[in-house]
Amino acid sequence: MNTRIVLSTAVLIFSLPLFSQNYYQQGFFIRGGASYTLSQPYSIPFNNWENRTLTDSTLDIQVNYFSPGSGAFAHFGFGYQINDIFRFGLDVAYQFNSSSTVKDVYTTRIDTLDFTFESPRTLTSNAFLFTPEVTFMLPMEYITRPYIRVGFPIIVGVIQEKSSVLLPNNSNFYDFIEMQTNYIGRFSLGLSGALGIEWSLDDRLFLFTEVRALGANFSPRRSELVFYEVNGQGQLNQFARYERETVYDRNIRITDQDEIIANEPSKARPFSLPFNHIGFSVGLTVQLF
Repeated sequence: MNTRIVLSTAVLIFSLPLFSQNYYQQGFFIRGGASYTLSQPYSIPFNNWENRTLTDSTLDIQVNYFSPGSGAFAHFGFGYQINDIFRFGLDVAYQFNSSSTVKDVYTTRIDTLDFTFESPRTLTSNAFLFTPEVTFMLPMEYITRPYIRVGFPIIVGVIQEKSSVLLPNNSNFYDFIEMQTNYIGRFSLGLSGALGIEWSLDDRLFLFTEVRALGANFSPRRSELVFYEVNGQGQLNQFARYERETVYDRNIRITDQDEIIANEPSKARPFSLPFNHIGFSVGLTVQLF
């Protein structure tokens, strides 16, 4: 009796795709959607020339805390429906202006006076993502189909760092400084996933909603100071090239004997930042043929 029940249950489970209406046809599909994402907060370390000693004064900088940001995320995909359960595809996405605010604490001494103050920095990321992915769709009723998707994104992006701060100068006054540095990233690999549901609108048209997540790291290939003003006056042309541009090299060896060449970019060891987000996405899937 128990053996008969077990066999009947097994046959029923493996036959679910047959009993459910097969509205997914084998063949090619396209899909597109948009997301609103929350990104993990992150911080960028200061370049060497920014940790400087002023005449008759010293300046120490440390990151205190930061807050998470958010941004838009658009994606377009295409692929092949293997059967009623599995599909393989390639998702091409662009992340728009996902931002985070970093708050720094400055401690400085001019002559015998100590000053402590805070300054925010805004970090904004934009990136292309190319994600090979596989989707497992659960056999359900005709109207809805839950699914799980796993992908392995290749990421190339840029992070813009903007900041403004009041710094005490050597004349016992304050300078208002605004600056922007762009960090151009290397190709990075990550892991992505999504949990969602598709609703059938037609034989070949489906609406999907999903919660998607991305886990990756950002490592810069180079950076460049592109904007620098003091009290509203442009000062960028006063910096040598090694102060404006930095190349990040994994194999570099930095010693005290290294010579600084003014008309060449400076070199530094690369650093990694978390490039993670979680978001909610809505879009359409079209079965082609």
